[in-house]
Amino acid sequence: MALLSISQAARTAGVSRQTLHTYIKQGKLTTQQDNDGNPLLDTSDLLRVCGAFKIDSKILTPVLHALTPDLQADNGLLRAELTSARELLREKEQTIRAKDQTIEVQAQALRLLEHRTVEVVVDQDQPSWIVRLLLHKIW
Repeated sequence: MALLSISQAARTAGVSRQTLHTYIKQGKLTTQQDNDGNPLLDTSDLLRVCGAFKIDSKILTPVLHALTPDLQADNGLLRAELTSARELLREKEQTIRAKDQTIEVQAQALRLLEHRTVEVVVDQDQPSWIVRLLLHKIW
């Protein structure tokens, strides 16, 4: 990550320089030396020990204004991509529903084909009891 001087680190973390020197003496923060021998703090160590950084609005505002057009363009592209992805998802869902319906129709047809009917064999010489009953009542 980036290296900051003690003063820059204090402003970034929202603590005093003395607090940072105390953390260094306690071993909570480690330093590196620049070419002139000045101590530098790694921002990842600073973030670990001090928590979220305090950002100066005087610095942040121009950066945000510079980034806003790019962010808006990216936002528009992402919205278009999301709309396209949603439409594609709807089409795929419709295709899946149609295939599910086709599978159900085919399964029903298969069940009908596999359905076994029981053949009733009527003995011509020996009429069934219902036939004898009907013949008896008629005569």
